[in-house]
Amino acid sequence: MLATLIPLFDEKMSVRAYSLFTQKKNFLLNPSFQGTGSNDGASSVTGLEVIENMGLESVSAQKEVFVAVNNISVFSDALLKSTLPHERLVLLTDNSIEPQDIYVNRLRSLKETGYKLAIRKLPVQSFEEYREILLLMDYIFLDHKKIDIHMAQIYFQKVYPNIKLCAGNIQTQEIFEQLDKPYISGITFSGGDPLHAANRMEIRNLMAEIKEKYPGKTIWLYTGDSWENIYHYSLMKYVDVLVDGEFQAERKDVKLLWKGSSNQRVIDVQKSLQLSDYDNPVLHCGDYGS
Repeated sequence: MLATLIPLFDEKMSVRAYSLFTQKKNFLLNPSFQGTGSNDGASSVTGLEVIENMGLESVSAQKEVFVAVNNISVFSDALLKSTLPHERLVLLTDNSIEPQDIYVNRLRSLKETGYKLAIRKLPVQSFEEYREILLLMDYIFLDHKKIDIHMAQIYFQKVYPNIKLCAGNIQTQEIFEQLDKPYISGITFSGGDPLHAANRMEIRNLMAEIKEKYPGKTIWLYTGDSWENIYHYSLMKYVDVLVDGEFQAERKDVKLLWKGSSNQRVIDVQKSLQLSDYDNPVLHCGDYGS
């Protein structure tokens, strides 16, 4: 289990609360976990488990703690069974939780038990669509490099006066600054696994934004999973080249192009998606250069 406690500051730069990031499997010490397709406990609330094991005061003395939940774990029974003081916990949701009755009702029931609620990764154009969910929120995280925080304060004070604003940045601005450079031909997603269930929605949104802003630049994706398992993912329409398969040390070959071991494939995604037989993808290149 990996756990990271991230302080959240108020306008006076005093620690207001903590956000708890957790990961059950250590991809740094156990690289074999990469790309296995495991959902890493998507239905469990690992942040809650950490707090229960360590004790709330050990994690955060007298401060609120933000615990991430997704569209699956928000329905976990552990949230209702937890004996931790709910008023000290803020359930941090994102745009994977859609503005549908099933989610609105679940969030309302959690709030009635004492939990506070927060949301992140919600684009401005979705505010009206998410009205029923925003009415339940205590906090919203906004990207200060994409949104005028002053104007956002005016808007929320008028429409959602009970929501506190948290300014942040998901670090896409640095990516765009690099892609603005004419000699940068594209971007590669790799490391850990971009297609991990916890990462997929954010990666898809980022890829879509990159393709909209930079249609002439390429997106490469490295994953330990196989093409046959992932070609149907919606984000694949943004990918130009996919390198699939786990790296196998016994099949390592330093002369291979764009891959580390001979079991992997370098696939032309867009040509492959046009085929009627997805089991035989079009290769972007051969194994070796001429």
